[in-house]
Amino acid sequence: MSDLVIFSPGEDWASEARLEKEPAVDLEPVEARGRYTFHRGHFQTRLAYVRHPHYATYLVPYNEFNEFVLVDKYNEVLRVMSALGACSVDCTSYRARSRGRTLRALVRGNGLRGGREARSSSTFDYHHEGTGSPARDPRPLRWPGEPGIESAIDAVLQNHATIVRITISREAQLSTNADITGSLKKMGVDLGLSMGSSQVDTLEFKALFPPDGSPARRSR
Repeated sequence: MSDLVIFSPGEDWASEARLEKEPAVDLEPVEARGRYTFHRGHFQTRLAYVRHPHYATYLVPYNEFNEFVLVDKYNEVLRVMSALGACSVDCTSYRARSRGRTLRALVRGNGLRGGREARSSSTFDYHHEGTGSPARDPRPLRWPGEPGIESAIDAVLQNHATIVRITISREAQLSTNADITGSLKKMGVDLGLSMGSSQVDTLEFKALFPPDGSPARRSR
């Protein structure tokens, strides 16, 4: 099974025979689309899709994959912090081409209670403060093995940590050799538009948890 999936247009396509021999690509007929789930419900023939690392039948357009991974991990961190009973969650986002400029992102987590909330125009601009809640184990994780998440869970549940920090990046590792992209373009495969330079590259989370002896901790 390959990371890349391309659907043949179902007509005479000059590149089809070459793509069938390409080990880095799974070439599928249009009729096979029903076996897959498409990110944003998007389907297009000749477009390169990437399989989700943990859900092989979930396909994301090639040019959207890194951003999709970042957003998906972002939502996972919020879910984990909420389940662990965080009373405050903050995130700072960094853009690679902005020469050190940072966007102060204030994160709102589902299930965090009370407090105040502010929002600005940035995609990741959220903040939440509250009283916290009884901690529960958020596993199974959507991204098992992601550095920082598992250790944060153990730190809160086992060691009663009151502060945890997690960093995630949108740079995703694909087993597909990057050199193949040029060949795919020559064969008429659509790789989508290149991502803009203003995309968020890194998110740094800081979460605070009620100390031992607080009402939230005592009710666990």
